[in-house]
Amino acid sequence: MNTGCIPTKALVRSAEIAHIVRSARRFGVNLEAGFEVDLDAVMDRKERIVGKIIERMESGMRANPRLTIIRGEARFVGPTELSVDGTPLQAKRVIIATGSRPSVPPIPGLAAAGYLTSDDMVYLRRQPSRLVVIGGGAVGLGHRCDERRSHDGRVPRLDVHPPHVHRGCPIGGGGRLVERAAEDDTLSACAGPPRAARRARGAML
Repeated sequence: MNTGCIPTKALVRSAEIAHIVRSARRFGVNLEAGFEVDLDAVMDRKERIVGKIIERMESGMRANPRLTIIRGEARFVGPTELSVDGTPLQAKRVIIATGSRPSVPPIPGLAAAGYLTSDDMVYLRRQPSRLVVIGGGAVGLGHRCDERRSHDGRVPRLDVHPPHVHRGCPIGGGGRLVERAAEDDTLSACAGPPRAARRARGAML
């Protein structure tokens, strides 16, 4: 909820608007004064959207007489028994829905060079001058590429390592985004196993 589809869709929507404005000249609309994207305002809008949806969902669950919300740290004390901060609970079936965490690829030198995960990008309030995206699935291309690419008049170049492109993600899911990036010369492919290193002006992959 906080780092998944809801916030990323909100960010992508802002990116789409920025992309349309930046492409206005193609449609005969001349923006001589130019425009700028306030990334803080974009993130504030995202936070408001996420907050409203979370509040609506929690309100709906509290209003459901068949649901009981218990907050705390849960642990199994038996095959069908749990303890939530000392409160015993029992059920025939238990669904574990703890969410997920980004997977950090085992690239030599990556930890020393520094990196941002997909979760970090949702809270980023300063746009990087250049962005390297490792992974070309729904998260890598469908969200991060388009939102970072469109959030400024400057266009960071995006590099995608081929073995990860569209893994488990049909071309239709990110095809339009890839086409846009190719049109603006912001997408390239890197061959061979990647390595990372820290340089004086930033990280190098």
